[in-house]
Amino acid sequence: MIKVIGFDCESPGLSAQIVAALGWVPKCHKMGLEVVRYTPRGLNFYCLTGPDKHCYGVYYEDLRAICIRQFASLDNLYETLFHEIGHHVFCHILKVNQRFHWVTRIYPGSPCVTPYARRNASEGFAESYMCYLTRSGLLAAIPEKYRFLDALFFR
Repeated sequence: MIKVIGFDCESPGLSAQIVAALGWVPKCHKMGLEVVRYTPRGLNFYCLTGPDKHCYGVYYEDLRAICIRQFASLDNLYETLFHEIGHHVFCHILKVNQRFHWVTRIYPGSPCVTPYARRNASEGFAESYMCYLTRSGLLAAIPEKYRFLDALFFR
C-alpha cells in the first residue's frame, strides 16, 4: 500500500482524496511505488533543471517516492500526481522494449501534449500519462500516443 503523507496539514481530508485519485491508476502501475508525500513550499528540492520554485513535484526513482511541493488547485494536484506516477511507470513498469518503442518511435517527431512534454521522452511520457487520466481528449488528438497509453491501461 502506498503511504500518503502530509496532505491533511494543507487541507483536512486531502489525503483521502489522494488515495481516491490513486484508485484511478491501474494497480500494476503502482507496483513498487512507496510514498506520495506533500513537501511544503518552504523546502528546497531538486528538479530536472535544478532548484526551482516553479516545480510542483518530483519523482525520486531510487526511493520510488513522489514529493508534491505545491499545487494551485485540486485539478493541478491531480495533474502533478499523475505526471509523477507517469515517471514511475516509465522507469519501473514499462518493459525495456516498450520504453525503447516510446523513445525511438512514438516520441520523436510527434506532437507533444504540452510544452513541457517537449523537454525529453521521459517528460513526454509523463505528460501524456497525465493527459490520459485528466485530459484524454487532448491526448486523443495524437493517435499514436493515445494508442500506446490505452494499451498500457487495458492490457
